[in-house]
Parts: sequence; structure tokens; C-alpha cells
Amino acid sequence: YPFSFEDTQGYYTRLQQLIRLLVEYDMAEIKGYDIRNAKKMLLLLSIVAAQVPFKPNISAIAQKSAIHRNSVLNYLYYLQEARLVHMLYPGGTSVARLQKPEKLYLNNTNLAHVFAENTANVGNLRETFFLSQLKVFHHVTYPKQGDFLVDERYTFEIGGRHKDNHQIKDIANAFIVIDDAEYPVNKLPLWVFGFLF
Repeated sequence: YPFSFEDTQGYYTRLQQLIRLLVEYDMAEIKGYDIRNAKKMLLLLSIVAAQVPFKPNISAIAQKSAIHRNSVLNYLYYLQEARLVHMLYPGGTSVARLQKPEKLYLNNTNLAHVFAENTANVGNLRETFFLSQLKVFHHVTYPKQGDFLVDERYTFEIGGRHKDNHQIKDIANAFIVIDDAEYPVNKLPLWVFGFLF
């Protein structure tokens, strides 16, 4: 965010204030949005930040966030429109796309540090970073195998230094992306994808 250069010490505090402003005031203008649930939506963001990349269980999210089950998907949609979360749906055309997402991510890794601080899952941070860099100019969906399907053509599996290709070995145009090796062999470094944005 642009204000990171102005105040490096207070950056996360300022980002947290910006998010509260979005959720408590700006989103109040959305038709059907109940401002009384703003605190619950902030709790919902905290739940997403602390999780391992996961397939959302709407009932469990409703119970943890104290938001009615029928409203959770609407609120997730509102948070996506505010660019606070990103819902990842399966590739191709499917009726399931009209229901719940396959995976749920924060919009970017900065948000994970605001909501989860030291409890953010490393795997979640890796996948969130990758998705945040590619979704701007590419169509990213959830594949049957691997972590991400980009433009319905390229499959990516994201992981650490020891990640192998057993999950994507029989798939054409499939790649392993790792984050803790500067010069990986037969794998792509995660940091390279930062140049796409």
C-alpha cells in the first residue's frame, strides 16, 4: 500500500485502520449490507488469515464468526468486492461456481500480517502471494490436481524447498513453485512471480 513509505513503524496499524474504515463505513453503502455485522466480518477476515489454505466449510465459518449461515456467502462476496479476500472457484463451467468457493484467500499477504501477525500459516502466505500476483492479468481457478490453474492451461503447485512433483506429475504444462531457494533446479522461484504485477 502506498503509505508504507510514509510510516514504516506504524504501517500495519494504519492498514488495520484502513480495513476497519472499509468494513465499517464504506461497505455500509452496499445494498443488503448490515452494518451491525461489521465486527463479525473483521472476525471472518481473522479466521481466513490464520487458516492453512482451505476449502471453506460455510457452516463452520458461520459458527466461528457468529454470522448466520445464509449470510456468510454474501459477506464473503462483499469482502471480495472490497478487495479484502479472493474466492477461488473450480476451473471450467460448473453449477458449483454459483455456490461456495473451493478455496478462500486474503487478497494479499499484507492483510495476513494485520489479522494473523505471527500465526499466519507459511503455506497460506505462499499461495496468497502467488494468487495476488497472477489474478490481476490472468484467469486463475482451482484445478483437480495442483494448487492453481492459470488461464485454463498452466497448473502450478506451490510449496517449500522440498516440494516434489508427485501431485502434478501426469499433467501437461505443470510447474512446481518454491519460495525458499534462490536458484531452484527444475522448479520456479516464487519471487519471480512478483515481477508480473
